[in-house]
Amino acid sequence: MDAFLFGIAVNSAGLKDMSFEQRVATIADQSAGAVICNVRLDGDPEYQRIAVIRLPSGGIGIMALGKDGLSVGSCTANGAFSSFIEPLAEWHRLPLRDQAATDIRGHAIIFAAALRNAGYLFHHPH
Repeated sequence: MDAFLFGIAVNSAGLKDMSFEQRVATIADQSAGAVICNVRLDGDPEYQRIAVIRLPSGGIGIMALGKDGLSVGSCTANGAFSSFIEPLAEWHRLPLRDQAATDIRGHAIIFAAALRNAGYLFHHPH
């Protein structure tokens, strides 16, 4: 059910005019989840940001912002990615000053690669 509600929230037409950060927060609220990370994907060929929402069931909702700044890919997954997400979640909880001083790019790219390898992040047509 969580995955279903997450999918409905992601596809909500009213969200199209919001920034990615606003969309992530709104979708977390609508799916009764909590944002556990929202990070840049520097150097990724297709996406510029990735966010993870922990759903009430313990699963996760994943959103990725395309390089065009408009398209958003999304999927849901189980806890199989927790070892990839934990460093990102820890970074997300840091005060902004500490986030700026901590390089998380490698963890973000590894997480995106793990999602791709498992078939979760789909390629957008260019």
